[in-house]
Amino acid sequence: DPHVDDPGTDILALEQHVEIVKKTKGMYKNLYSRAEEFTGTYLQRWDDKAHKAYKNLLEFTDNLSPTLVPKSVNGSLNRLMKIQLLTGIHTADIVRLRPTDFDEVGGFIRFLSAKKGPLGDPIPISDEVVKLIKEQLAEVNKLENGGVKNFGGRIFGLKGSSTNIKNLQKITSTEAKAYNDSFNTQYRSSGLKDKIKIYDGSIKSERPLTIKDARSYHANKLKILGESGVANESLGWAKGAD
Repeated sequence: DPHVDDPGTDILALEQHVEIVKKTKGMYKNLYSRAEEFTGTYLQRWDDKAHKAYKNLLEFTDNLSPTLVPKSVNGSLNRLMKIQLLTGIHTADIVRLRPTDFDEVGGFIRFLSAKKGPLGDPIPISDEVVKLIKEQLAEVNKLENGGVKNFGGRIFGLKGSSTNIKNLQKITSTEAKAYNDSFNTQYRSSGLKDKIKIYDGSIKSERPLTIKDARSYHANKLKILGESGVANESLGWAKGAD
């Protein structure tokens, strides 16, 4: 998210960078990789009201209780949910990340899509996401926590997780559910869920914004830049179905 509404933003430089990316073959393609494609309809309406709702949800992640996910290190829930909102990557795919999948210097992570198995493609991440992953690793590597080996070898794994690659999908699905359940419980109890809404074309009315809407939020930004095909790919849909 380039935060174009922030004071001092260099709009001209941003537009120049966008043109570089648009003219460089493969750069958009590497943002989101999916092994399967589905047809569908672009349902969410990302108007000014929806954008404000998205930012409200992003701010809410700072207020999450960090201790409600059993066997996670302090602050894991806050960082994981914020990364999901900033990238559009689903919880289970973030939970799959290992230290070797994180390129701090280059600003990339390897996208370990559950639909593609343990290996995936590198995607660029913002400085804010780099900072969040570094904070998570620092917490996991504290002496009292014992390092990633005690967390299934993964950055957002839970303490005592198995490192058995054969059971990776089952393990990460269970752990992702623990993170999502905790987030949803706090989201509902906060009362915020009834206040921040987005228009959904499938029901022809507004509904509460959810953490999973982050994927379509980022796809919509690609669509605005004239890259509808890539936006559809990021949602796992067939090209040409906006």
